[in-house]
Amino acid sequence: MKMNVFESINIISERLDDIEKRIGELEKMSGLELSIIRNHLVRVKNGEPLDDHFLLTGAPYRDISPGDAIAIYQNPDSNYFFLDVTEAGFNHEMRIEEAINIPLSELPRRFTEINKDKAIPIMVISENGLGSIHACELLTGKGYYNLNNISGGYEHWQGIAGNRPIPSNY
Repeated sequence: MKMNVFESINIISERLDDIEKRIGELEKMSGLELSIIRNHLVRVKNGEPLDDHFLLTGAPYRDISPGDAIAIYQNPDSNYFFLDVTEAGFNHEMRIEEAINIPLSELPRRFTEINKDKAIPIMVISENGLGSIHACELLTGKGYYNLNNISGGYEHWQGIAGNRPIPSNY
């Protein structure tokens, strides 16, 4: 069966549309990857302790210990945005007062409430650290590239939440 000219043009047109779509996706990915690399360079320049895995893999977010997060939190010179993605039923007394609470289940539609400057470092915490991992992955897809997951979340946060002490066995 012979294909007529119009069918051939239609097939070529569909293939070109697919190629254009793929090129657009690659441009978007490369732009985000370039932003991540630039962010890594700034962190290195500023003397932040970064593990080799983070740099070699081009990870879009960094896992930090609760101890390191507390040190950043207590440093008056630090410029961090704290995001708490715990759900509504979580014990409110243990939350970091300065953190903006956007439950993980609402983050896909409320992420625009986060600082518009995507270069500002964001510390993300959840109940046990799993929700904050998902939040970091979601925010990476939205173009944020200076993300820090607080490993273990509130389960391992020892020290202070706001100005209230947290029991060491928490």
